Amino acid sequence: MDRRDILLGIVYLATLVLIVATLFELWGLAIIFFLVLAISLVQKINFDQDMAVANRKREKIIALIDEYLNDVSKKIELLAYEIKKKNFFIENRMENREDAEKKYRELVSKIVQMENKINEVKKTLSVAYGDVDNRLKRFER
Repeated sequence: MDRRDILLGIVYLATLVLIVATLFELWGLAIIFFLVLAISLVQKINFDQDMAVANRKREKIIALIDEYLNDVSKKIELLAYEIKKKNFFIENRMENREDAEKKYRELVSKIVQMENKINEVKKTLSVAYGDVDNRLKRFER
């Protein structure tokens, strides 16, 4: 319990005491007010529990998304490493200098294209992550 919950409990008790003192002669009305207070307190407790459940669900979803993004990032890094490794292997195996320069230019352009694709995928994943986070925030409201 935090301070607000304690303060709310004190306010409920003070209200109950004031109602009983004011309506001492009208017990029926006092009981109705007491029941209204009890209902609102139960609703507040249920709302707090629902919020806790929603927060746990949101945290699980965010953890899953984070894990997925980490996996994708690792795969992208592995792909970039493999491309660089193949580039190095091909570069060392070339015999003719002219042919080597031509193939080198092609590989550089392919690497640039792959890096551009990787950057596009990263941007797309960032936007998707932000979109999911915004949807979760709207769900919480």
